[in-house]
Amino acid sequence: MPWVYSRNHSQVDWSCRYLGIMDIKGLFTSWEVNLDLPGDDPSQWKVSATIDANSMESAFGNRDETFRGPEWLDTEHYPTIAFDGKRIERANGDYRVTGDVTIKGVTKPVTMDMKYQGEATDRRGARRRIVTTEVVLPRSDFNVGPPPEAGNAVGQDITIHLQIEGVWQD
Repeated sequence: MPWVYSRNHSQVDWSCRYLGIMDIKGLFTSWEVNLDLPGDDPSQWKVSATIDANSMESAFGNRDETFRGPEWLDTEHYPTIAFDGKRIERANGDYRVTGDVTIKGVTKPVTMDMKYQGEATDRRGARRRIVTTEVVLPRSDFNVGPPPEAGNAVGQDITIHLQIEGVWQD
């Protein structure tokens, strides 16, 4: 049986620079991950994810509304951020995931190093595995926010970090 994504101990967060001197950080509170991990050969594995762009939170309501607005994520017209994995391979003792990210209707290829954090058995006997990865996306590649020449205070790179838990299903 497969490893199945578990939302309970998974997390998707984001960060970006502000004024070049500090990081703005936040979470996405709603997302779905699809895992298809048959056997031990990562070249046979598949992964995809969909993030509800409206679930973006930074603990500052005005900023969140601006980021959800038409100049930034435009969540009214583009309610999701999606990743469609194309290939997984072993790399440097961990994994490399290649696929397409779609934001605001723009799709770009990305490659992410995925770190296997390990496996543990919980007190109920369930086997759990954790992997982490992050991707740095230039927001101008996806038409997110004002163009770089506008001199906006928010940096051009947005980092999305994922911590994903899989649970073995007998």
